[in-house]
Amino acid sequence: MMLKSGFRRFVIAFTAVAATVLPAAAAEKANGLYLDPPAGWQRTHENDNVVYRTAECTLSVLPARELGDQKPVPFFLQTWSSVKGALPIISEQPASPMRTADGSFARYASVVVRLDSEERIIAVFMASNERQAHFIVFTGPQPSCDRHRAVVERALQSVSLDPKAPQRL
Repeated sequence: MMLKSGFRRFVIAFTAVAATVLPAAAAEKANGLYLDPPAGWQRTHENDNVVYRTAECTLSVLPARELGDQKPVPFFLQTWSSVKGALPIISEQPASPMRTADGSFARYASVVVRLDSEERIIAVFMASNERQAHFIVFTGPQPSCDRHRAVVERALQSVSLDPKAPQRL
């Protein structure tokens, strides 16, 4: 009986730790992907985009785009280059892989740019499969939105293109 009681305590303790460490399943569907949006951000629809926002920051989930003949990396780099364009860049985090909840191919890059007298964060995330690319864009004034960057990155890592796929974070 003592063994059962000890095992029961172990299971309860393990479950409590796992709940705080392991990611939750993606909770919301937004333009064909699933994600856990940042807590407390308001969800709205703007044109074809699903937008999560605070008073100053926005996280926009764009409609899926067809990859056509392109491979995901060149497709992301081409899109990222067009986003940056000729903006005056103050700092840049180059494009790099990012893990997603279902192991989808994903890339992430960000810049801080000067627009008029304001510095702004622009970050672009893409998750894709063989057919479609799903983009999420994070924007807002620097430094006030910089404090949300870690929360936004956690939301991006929760992305799944398949709600039934196993969680692999």
